[in-house]
Amino acid sequence: FALDKYYGTREQYKEFIDECHARGLAVIVDVVYNHATGSHPWAKMWWSGNATAENNPFFNVTPTHPYNVYHDMNHENPMVKEHVKRSLGYLLTEYDVDGFRFDLTKGFTQTDSGGDNGDVAKWGRYDQSRVDILKGYADHIWSVNEDAVVIFEHLSDWDEEKVLAEHGMQLWRNVNHEYRSAVAGGTGNFSNMYSTDPFGGYVGYMESHDEERLCYGVGGDASSITWGVIGLGDDWNNDKKMSKDGAFFSVKNVTVAADDRFKIRKAGEWNDSFNYGAKTDNFKLTAGQGYKMTNGSGSKDMYVPAAGTYDIYFSLETETVWLMEAGKRPADPAVGGGEKEDARTVAMRRAGASAAFFLTVPGPKMIWQFGEIGYDYSIEYNDRTGEKPVVTDAYMAEPARKALYDTYSDLLKFRR
Repeated sequence: FALDKYYGTREQYKEFIDECHARGLAVIVDVVYNHATGSHPWAKMWWSGNATAENNPFFNVTPTHPYNVYHDMNHENPMVKEHVKRSLGYLLTEYDVDGFRFDLTKGFTQTDSGGDNGDVAKWGRYDQSRVDILKGYADHIWSVNEDAVVIFEHLSDWDEEKVLAEHGMQLWRNVNHEYRSAVAGGTGNFSNMYSTDPFGGYVGYMESHDEERLCYGVGGDASSITWGVIGLGDDWNNDKKMSKDGAFFSVKNVTVAADDRFKIRKAGEWNDSFNYGAKTDNFKLTAGQGYKMTNGSGSKDMYVPAAGTYDIYFSLETETVWLMEAGKRPADPAVGGGEKEDARTVAMRRAGASAAFFLTVPGPKMIWQFGEIGYDYSIEYNDRTGEKPVVTDAYMAEPARKALYDTYSDLLKFRR
């Protein structure tokens, strides 16, 4: 319930907020009230072994929902509600913050869906108690500052989100999967980011602290990746790894059944940036003929023509696959002449196109830190919450990244 020490001292953070206000910037604080660690006094006062005790009035011994972190708070308890409201009021009055982004608001429930092994679908269904709890917190915020912004990471059933949005909250809207697919050269359906009922109810985002960077893995040398064939024998958990083979990557003497299907992907990782397949459903390959695949979330399974033993060849440069009779090899692929744009330049151009299909959509949007320069260190770099390199100067010196920055700038001016 305290501000993170990374923000500096209390006085330093107040100075930061004052400086932001002087420049016309609002400051919205991310708050985590769904759960607390075992160091919370209420947890320590009723504690048993390595968990909160059965008679703890403020915490659930077993989380009422999946995805819980630490110890699950009981928000139906009046003291918990008072505790949260006092915390919110203090931040509004003492620090003069302009609003809050609530973490994991779907967890503010006592409707038991079975904790870590729970029914995820059940957890997301309409829950009147949860709605009432969240409305109560929002109303308290607005009683202190009627202009405060209230954002929920809810990601729930739209019937519930609609009620919350109509009450004045804004709901986080995750479209990372579709935008990552687009930046990787695949398909992307961005319609989930927008709602007219009510208008402005979504805070759409392409990236977040929980979602992988748009440009991670798409701006480097993909030829150094270990590729694999996935799905044969209906096994989608183990890749048949491909080896570098001249102009190709290949795996040989693969025995397949008549109805086998497969895709080509980065070995050991389901990442739509490296996810190649057919352009249409139920596509059956022809032995000995190359097939130009599609990449990203829109790629489909490729079916073999008949049972047998095959060698599978993949050309990364031409994004083509060959299913060859064992021992036969396709001719080296013809790579287009002329000067080819490097992978990073292509990735930055695609990121700029995606920004155009993001910032021009009505309603509030979130740009995750350094997305406007194509930041491509993984969110897992130095652990999920660990420090990431600050590379602004180096990135801005690259023409392709500076062009992406200018695209964001021009789009935001156009938007205003």
